[in-house]
Amino acid sequence: MRQQRSFCRGTEENRADQHPPSVVQPPSPGDTIRATHPVVSFAEEPCVSYQFSRLCFKASVIERLGDDEPFQVITPVGTFRFTKGEFYRDFPNVVASCSYRDTAMLMRRIVDAFGEYERLVIRARTRHALKAKRAQGLRAGNVPFGFSLAEDRKALVANPEEQQTLAEIRRLRQEGCSMPQIAARLNDQGLATRSGSDWRFEYIRRLLRTA
Repeated sequence: MRQQRSFCRGTEENRADQHPPSVVQPPSPGDTIRATHPVVSFAEEPCVSYQFSRLCFKASVIERLGDDEPFQVITPVGTFRFTKGEFYRDFPNVVASCSYRDTAMLMRRIVDAFGEYERLVIRARTRHALKAKRAQGLRAGNVPFGFSLAEDRKALVANPEEQQTLAEIRRLRQEGCSMPQIAARLNDQGLATRSGSDWRFEYIRRLLRTA
C-alpha cells in the first residue's frame, strides 16, 4: 500500500520498528513531527474519519467523497489515511467486490436522490420568489407583453398599445376563434408583436397562458 503522507513520532531508528510504513500516527501536543514527504498537518487538512477493529473500507463513507478528498480509518494499530483516488488505485479488488460495489451503488443513488431533491427545492423557491415579485408589480425575468419598465428599471407599468392587443386577443378567443385564426386576424389588422414580426399561434398560446 503506497502512503501519500506519513506522520510519525520519535526517532528515525524506532519509527520503522514501532509502526509499519503505511500507518499514520497523528502527532500529540509537544511531539516532534518527522515526515518522509512535505508535512501537512491534520489541522490544515481535515478529513472524514471512522474507527474499526481492523483496516476496513466503508463505501457509505468513501463514496460521498471526491477523488482528491482524504479519509482515514482509525484502528488499534494506527490511523490509515488515503484519498478516494488512492484507495481506488491501490485496492482494486476491494472496489470490485460485490459487498463494496452494491453499497457504493446504493450510496450513489442516495446522493443522486438528494441532489434531485435539492434542485426541486431551489426551483420551488425561485418560482415562489418570482411570483412574489410579480405580485408587488416588480420585474421578474423578462418584461411580460403588455407592460414596460418604469423609470426606476424595477417596477412594471402598463403599456397602452400592448394592453389593447391583449384585450383584442382575449375578445377573439371568447368569440371562439382558434389561435391560428387569432394570429391571422391580428396580422390583418396590422398589429405587430413587440419585435415587429408577424403573429404566430405559438405566441398567442403563450400569451393566453401567462397574461
